[in-house]
Amino acid sequence: MLRGKPQEAPAAPVPGKETPSRNREIPEEDSVQRDLIARYSDARVKLARHAVETTLEVKRSTLEIGLRILDLHRSNERPKNGMLRDQIESPLAGLRRRFGDTHGELRLSPEQEEQAVTIQLDLFEKQALDFKERVERLESRKDELQRLMLASDACQRKELSEEEYQSLLAATDEEMQVALMPPDENRLGMESSFPHPEFKPRFLALLDERQQEVFRQAPEGLYLDDNEKPEKAPAPPPAMSLDSRDKKLTALNQMLGTLLEMFQEDGEASERRKGH
Repeated sequence: MLRGKPQEAPAAPVPGKETPSRNREIPEEDSVQRDLIARYSDARVKLARHAVETTLEVKRSTLEIGLRILDLHRSNERPKNGMLRDQIESPLAGLRRRFGDTHGELRLSPEQEEQAVTIQLDLFEKQALDFKERVERLESRKDELQRLMLASDACQRKELSEEEYQSLLAATDEEMQVALMPPDENRLGMESSFPHPEFKPRFLALLDERQQEVFRQAPEGLYLDDNEKPEKAPAPPPAMSLDSRDKKLTALNQMLGTLLEMFQEDGEASERRKGH
């Protein structure tokens, strides 16, 4: 990745004109960045801005990968790439794995399995659209996320008290706190549509009375509606240094970029096969 443009030699001062200062490199209208630089430093502010932009890139890539997987499932295709094929479980295989012994006890017909897969894909698509809306909202709140990342960094470096940091977190909403969580490849926001509040009633509607009774007696941890689960407040994002955050985000972004390239190559190979 490029880490900035090559540095140009500073222009010689023009008689009668004041040489621009570093602060004047910032657009006059960008008072937010000026205020942040005054409180923290130019270097920390720039690093936080890079971390925000990389956070958004990670979320966009996550969304694109999710939509590509959805397209594969909708078309009943499997990836041609062996690595992708090993990582992406078919909806029916996922359903059987989730249900475990209960799947055998239900004795679903092929038609019921097909309908259950359709429910899964419908909910995953709904989840993807919700994720897309959240990314769009985050796009419009980059300054707020940057402020929080700088506060998190300052708290980690003992330049901001834990009480002050927690007060800032309490003043924001859950979406922003989720965006501030430490980068984690296992928690990208689109991992699974289970459990989903709409899955249980829609699935039960497919079953006969015997199957409904079997399903209701299944281990509730897998099949509870979100509304039936006891409410548990998510843990607030811990303080984290900008250097560590940016490093992890960059690595995660590169990993997702490689995955997207594999999807692209897989799609092109599939199109070539169709053309023969």
